[in-house]
Amino acid sequence: KDLKNCAEPERWIPAHWNTVKPESFTSTLQVSAIDREGLLMDVMNALYNMRVPVHSINARQVKSGNCIVVMTVSTEGVEHLKSIISRLEKLKSVFSVERINQ
Repeated sequence: KDLKNCAEPERWIPAHWNTVKPESFTSTLQVSAIDREGLLMDVMNALYNMRVPVHSINARQVKSGNCIVVMTVSTEGVEHLKSIISRLEKLKSVFSVERINQ
């Protein structure tokens, strides 16, 4: 009753929404952390719980007693990438996560 335009079908405009999922892209991330037992497992569990496909991962200890983890993952956009980085930054002993070019 209150919608006057609905009574005038000639004024209707067809609308369509994009239902295609955004394409995924790969990103290489570098995690810097204090080296500890279980660090790599915690990183992998965080990615698994977020259902993030991991294409490669490599961890190495550096002289300072820290650890560098470099991984290539698939993401579904910038917001998804930001949420992955945010989640990894919350892991115990992690002090930085950054996207790198390789």
